[in-house]
Amino acid sequence: MKALRVAIVHYHLKRGGVTRVIESTLAAADAYTPNTQFVVLAGEVPADVSFRARTKAVPGLQYSNAQAETPSASTLLTQLKAAASEALGDLPDVWHIHNHSLGKNTSIPEVIRLLAAEGAPLLLQMHDFAEDGRPSNYATITGPAKLYPAAPHLHYASINARDHAYVKSMGLKAEHIHLLPNPVDGDSETAKHSTEANAIRQALGAQRLILYPVRAVRRKNFGELLLWSAMAEPGDVFATTLGPTNQNYIAAYQHGRHSRNHSNCPSVSGSVNPKIGPSRPSFNRPTRF
Repeated sequence: MKALRVAIVHYHLKRGGVTRVIESTLAAADAYTPNTQFVVLAGEVPADVSFRARTKAVPGLQYSNAQAETPSASTLLTQLKAAASEALGDLPDVWHIHNHSLGKNTSIPEVIRLLAAEGAPLLLQMHDFAEDGRPSNYATITGPAKLYPAAPHLHYASINARDHAYVKSMGLKAEHIHLLPNPVDGDSETAKHSTEANAIRQALGAQRLILYPVRAVRRKNFGELLLWSAMAEPGDVFATTLGPTNQNYIAAYQHGRHSRNHSNCPSVSGSVNPKIGPSRPSFNRPTRF
């Protein structure tokens, strides 16, 4: 039986939710469908990505605001096909594309349309939506018909019930919409992780550590962390796992730190940076706000 060839596509592989989901997808496939071939195509591939040997960099996939000029959809599709074919030996049997409708790369919606027109099997997995609190992104793309095309060989995956209901409301066939929650690694190394947690609390001088496993940006409700910290008990320390890297969000992040430093909030730590690996994260010592 011929091995299934799958190309996973995302704008970047920086530390964060989508990269972690891709990592877990590969681990699950290796465990349960070991004959499946994968390549991960991304605009930016950091050196510390745990599955780097299975990646191909396609610079045209990067966010449009990180490129002098975003390649046309036809050019980008040619680049994607070339990279996938080089890694897999032929074109993919399935294209698994993350966040196609986010508006971060202005050519991606048209790439989807071109692939769909060719009859290529597609799984489009959404973690965020341009029309959900990202008006500047939505302005770069047009309408649901373009963002969410319908075809027998085109399926959608949402990560929670709320998003699932939203996608269903677009009139797509129910059998083409799948609820695919983010995987959680349930490994049994409890003692190891308890030791790590104790070391983090000691380094911070915290009796209790309240950890937000998100990047500290507005849409992740980072302000809630500041609100809870204002009502915390002495000895409580708050931290996030990632700080912002997008220049558009750094100013707001610094403002939050400045506001905390000039208020009566208990001590709030800076980001605790996880090292992405095949098991649960191990944490480096953070920097305090």
